[in-house]
Amino acid sequence: MIMAKNEIPVIGKPFFILKQNNWSDKVKVTTGLNSINTLVYISVDAIKCMSVGYTDETMTRIVINKDYKGADGEDMSYTVNADEANKRRDSTSIFTDELEANAVAAEMNKQFQKECKQILDVVSQVYHEYDNLIGILKSAK
Repeated sequence: MIMAKNEIPVIGKPFFILKQNNWSDKVKVTTGLNSINTLVYISVDAIKCMSVGYTDETMTRIVINKDYKGADGEDMSYTVNADEANKRRDSTSIFTDELEANAVAAEMNKQFQKECKQILDVVSQVYHEYDNLIGILKSAK
């Protein structure tokens, strides 16, 4: 097994993160074992790399934008594992390649679309059974 270091963004160059964007106010729907609290889509944001460091002497965790604060004082740092060999990229990954970031975002959006379909199916079932439910309740007086 070959161990490879995660590509570290170079200071002054962009890196890409995945960002969750809300479509609606929070909803609570349970479908099987999944609970969906909000309808979202995933997009890609480019951020300029301002600084790079390690969390400690082991050098296994990289801090991107260490000690960097945004205009509103928000901490702009991201911590990632230094060793990323054969690891699947996900929503918490740091990407130096925009195409790779967009590919992961597209897969996540497909997953959310399937979950939205499940929500729609459940809502449709409730809607079509509503009159029957009211009829049963009225006859139970």
